[in-house]
Amino acid sequence: MLEATTSIITIKQLLLGFRHFIKNAFLILVGNSGVGKTSLVIQFAKQIGVLDCRESSEGGDVFIINLSGASPSEVTGLGIPDPASPFMTMKVPYNLPSVERLKITGNGDPDRPVLMCLDEFSQWPSENQSQFRSCKNPNGKPMVGDHVLGSGVKIVITANRFEDGSSSNDQEYPIVGRSKKFILQTTFEDFSTHAKKFDWGMSRIHAYLKFIADLDESVTVNGDEKRRIDTVFAPPTPQPYNGSPWPCPRQWEILCRDEIGIMDDEVLTDDERRTVLRLSVEGAVGAAHAASVMAFLNTFHKVAPIYKDIRAGKDSITDHDADRMALVSLALRVAVKEAKAIGDKVKTGAAVKGGKFDWIVEQFLLPLPNELTRWGAECLERYVDLKSNHKDNAALFSL
Repeated sequence: MLEATTSIITIKQLLLGFRHFIKNAFLILVGNSGVGKTSLVIQFAKQIGVLDCRESSEGGDVFIINLSGASPSEVTGLGIPDPASPFMTMKVPYNLPSVERLKITGNGDPDRPVLMCLDEFSQWPSENQSQFRSCKNPNGKPMVGDHVLGSGVKIVITANRFEDGSSSNDQEYPIVGRSKKFILQTTFEDFSTHAKKFDWGMSRIHAYLKFIADLDESVTVNGDEKRRIDTVFAPPTPQPYNGSPWPCPRQWEILCRDEIGIMDDEVLTDDERRTVLRLSVEGAVGAAHAASVMAFLNTFHKVAPIYKDIRAGKDSITDHDADRMALVSLALRVAVKEAKAIGDKVKTGAAVKGGKFDWIVEQFLLPLPNELTRWGAECLERYVDLKSNHKDNAALFSL
């Protein structure tokens, strides 16, 4: 007899097939906490024609529902007696994309495309889970309890597993049998591409992870060969799970944001900043991983004089391969600070043409391998208008 297995899907594959996977079935995404299941669902809403991709709490058409620990009445609604008969009707819960709710929100079309995410479904009481089976009703209208949903509602279920450190209820077959189910795998490459869109992409924490990825090393874990970056960025949750901090993509993003805020805090001394940052890292990913992170971050103090010499043309970044990620990250932080002093990005064009940012382009970015050159240029482009104004823009942004 064949073994029941769940396939792994990458973000790229999910993006490719999302609108098809969700068209006629539930889409179930399981995986470690913090890999981005719920946030990805919101990002993909446009693929199925959702016009207002804000969450329903903000007036949009993306309904994020989490009924962990909720009573069944929060799904069925409360009963309203009919004084003229022995019957009663159930009041429609406001958090459902019911026909009644959709008629009074958005464009008023109850059949418009809407995305509903049943978040952390594995944590829901089984009696709440069962109420959503009839959302995919081959013999009638989509319903939750007695409440009819809009015909354009598409449904994603996100869940964790026991092996992800969760005390969870696996989805029963009446749900899985109406679904496409995958294990979502988030790679560091996905994370790094996402990070370039935000301020926190400049963080030295991101530079640390990129440094590990660029080493392209392999390690053996339980007899299997794995990339070292995978064992640092999103390692399997240790079993049995004891509740200690452990790395996952969400924690690394939080640390990237924390690091920038802590290092920009002028109230703290340098020693206090390092202490607060170390504790923040330990609290997010655990002491063992934090030791490696802090060892890398401490190199920034060592490379500061080297950075100054490279900027002045007295040294070359190509002579410091072991420290190049620290050097580039430091140079980017300084360049962004200089750009912000000029003002909005549109105002940096004249400065670029006048050569104000030639130091980072010529001394730090162009000497690097193409992939790193482009990464640095794209990070800087958020603040400095290089593409339209720098004479070497083709070399900076080539693959």
